[in-house]
Amino acid sequence: MLQLYENIKNLRIEMNMTQSDLAQKMGYADKSMIAKIEKGTIDLPQSKIIAFANALHVSPGSLMGWDEAEPPKIIQYYDQLNTTGKEAATEQVRLLTLDEKYTRPDNLESIIQEPEPDYLVLKAAHNDAPIDDEELEKMNRDIELLKRLQNKGK
Repeated sequence: MLQLYENIKNLRIEMNMTQSDLAQKMGYADKSMIAKIEKGTIDLPQSKIIAFANALHVSPGSLMGWDEAEPPKIIQYYDQLNTTGKEAATEQVRLLTLDEKYTRPDNLESIIQEPEPDYLVLKAAHNDAPIDDEELEKMNRDIELLKRLQNKGK
């Protein structure tokens, strides 16, 4: 159980919360109860462990120190938002997914360079003109970029 009390203290500090802040979130009158809990002098019932986990934005298993994968920070931040904030965050993430620089693998950044907006020009393909594979691939990338830009405007 010692890990539980250490985790409560460490998470509180990581979240820049004082003992008084956590006491208020937990419904305690003052910080003295939090100090006792962090020292491990008080055994917590299951209901309080769950309440502490919710207040500290982690799962009860994570708070207990079990080998449970903790959700990414973005999920922890998202869980702190109200309904309006969650809607705004979801929309911002959706917009990020429309931009290839945020969706393609990071290691491709140095290989692929985004063309400047004025680079995009009207191109026409003719059945009688030979096109090598490299030029065809470049044209396909341009078409995909134009489609994404057009979809962003909708």
